[in-house]
Amino acid sequence: MNKQQPKFEFTNCPLCASSHSGFYLATPDRFDLQSRRLYNLVRCSDCAFVYLNPRPLEEQSGVFYKYAEYSPHLTGNRQLSLQEKLYVRLRDFNNRNKRKFIEKEKSQRTKVLDIGCGTGEFLQEMQNAGWHVHGVERDPDAAGAARDEKNLAVTKGTLADLPLNTTTFEVITLWHVFEHIYQPVTEIERIRARLTDDGVLVIAVPNCAGLDAAFYRQNWIAWDTPRHVNHFHLKSLQKFMELHKFILIKKSSLALDSFFNALMSEQLVNQCSRASRGTKTLRLLRAGLIGGCSFFAGWFSPFLEQSRGASLLTMWQKY
Repeated sequence: MNKQQPKFEFTNCPLCASSHSGFYLATPDRFDLQSRRLYNLVRCSDCAFVYLNPRPLEEQSGVFYKYAEYSPHLTGNRQLSLQEKLYVRLRDFNNRNKRKFIEKEKSQRTKVLDIGCGTGEFLQEMQNAGWHVHGVERDPDAAGAARDEKNLAVTKGTLADLPLNTTTFEVITLWHVFEHIYQPVTEIERIRARLTDDGVLVIAVPNCAGLDAAFYRQNWIAWDTPRHVNHFHLKSLQKFMELHKFILIKKSSLALDSFFNALMSEQLVNQCSRASRGTKTLRLLRAGLIGGCSFFAGWFSPFLEQSRGASLLTMWQKY
């Protein structure tokens, strides 16, 4: 990385505040493999939560997001590779499925807040379907693109920067955002204050107990160190949410994450090992197999106590 490295800090468990943890895994930054730097994931000795420790100082962590290839901020305003174009098409498909997931519970199109909205593709999908939308996004370039290119109501910053006179919302969403949040306890309290009593909170996160995570280990793409600082599985997420008086009303998975994670993890394996063309072909076939197994594991997630799919798609209500 050409940019100056930010400072790092040691932290207690973000969920239970315990100072006791043990080493879990060392993982690379997929965008900075040439440095050969590894980042430590630890597991809390008290609640078994997995988190990045040490982690970049939050106010300096933005340097790790400033990559043109960083998928959540890909737009059509620059020349995209074939892989990036495919990602954008699949993202649009995913956004339609996200909307349908919500509308099965909330048929009346009211107000939705998307936290960490990126360049606003999900909000645009919701707005086109008749929802009243608002977003918050801390990356100024992404927030600017959402406002200027898509004419969306987006507040630059975090949920704490949302004006106090802003209304409450019937739907609040965090699509692969909770794993980035440094203070999840504070954040969930702020979310609770912004959600109507009959509203729903939708959280989607990578599943660190998934089959793909177990297979790829340190090369699992969704570790995404040092951008992801928290790593959830269904039991840890449910325990955390229940402590803050949310009840799980619906669970599923984001089906395309299964294949995306497998393909991107294999790509990371290839980059780390400098694989030959023949090996890359075999690994592409393996990605299809792992992705398929992960897909079916996610399909069964509504019926299982602990999901083994690639991601967790959950819906919550206050009680």
